[in-house]
Amino acid sequence: MLKMGDVVRRTVIALAGLLAGCSSSPTTDAGRVTNMKKPKIEDVLDRNTGYLMGIAGVEAVGLGGDTAAPVILVMVRGNQAEMVRKLPKEVEGHPVKVEVTGEIRAH
Repeated sequence: MLKMGDVVRRTVIALAGLLAGCSSSPTTDAGRVTNMKKPKIEDVLDRNTGYLMGIAGVEAVGLGGDTAAPVILVMVRGNQAEMVRKLPKEVEGHPVKVEVTGEIRAH
């Protein structure tokens, strides 16, 4: 028959083993997560299209750049400098590029 002390000791050992297995959790460097993978840019765009399209002056969003350096492309009407101030510089770790297209209309 197990004594209460044995049960407690075994529980502590089991918990210590579980916690040791969690050592691959993200670490921070000056408040930044350092070992997490950046999400795929397509997924980031899907999650943030509504937010970006909700900013006044944004006409369209999409992917730009190239395979080596993809960007989230935000097409705007109006003053580019003003829009650059309104828009985030990056979204979930991916850079944002602002292009002035003017108003976009479907034909």
